[in-house]
Amino acid sequence: MPSIYVAGSSLELPPIRLLMRQIADTSPAWQLAYDWPAAIAKAGAANADLSTFEKNAARIEAVSAIRGCDAFVLVAPLDPTPTAGCFVEFGIALSQIGGIPIAILGEWESVFATGAAFQTNSAREILAWLHEVL
Repeated sequence: MPSIYVAGSSLELPPIRLLMRQIADTSPAWQLAYDWPAAIAKAGAANADLSTFEKNAARIEAVSAIRGCDAFVLVAPLDPTPTAGCFVEFGIALSQIGGIPIAILGEWESVFATGAAFQTNSAREILAWLHEVL
């Protein structure tokens, strides 16, 4: 079953949760590689409020999910200033040997953004792209 990793800022969870729900509802053949917003909700915090042990466990889980996923989607943060994790995740996806399909939902311009095969402002277009690549 193809897995999809959805990255984004933990400070902007609503559009990430929406896209995750749309992915889950679009195809029963797809699965989310890692539901990190659910992990944040279970832990009751993200980043600074976690212990070193909890941060390491979250990092290991995320990196493992990215390395094992079949496609990667970055929900570009509206305000990229206070966030870094999703850009680290994007870099991990870019570094995959053999490459995986990568898309960006939203506006983000960077030399690294050119590593994405697809970029759009439409969740519907992301879902169509996923159908094409998976």
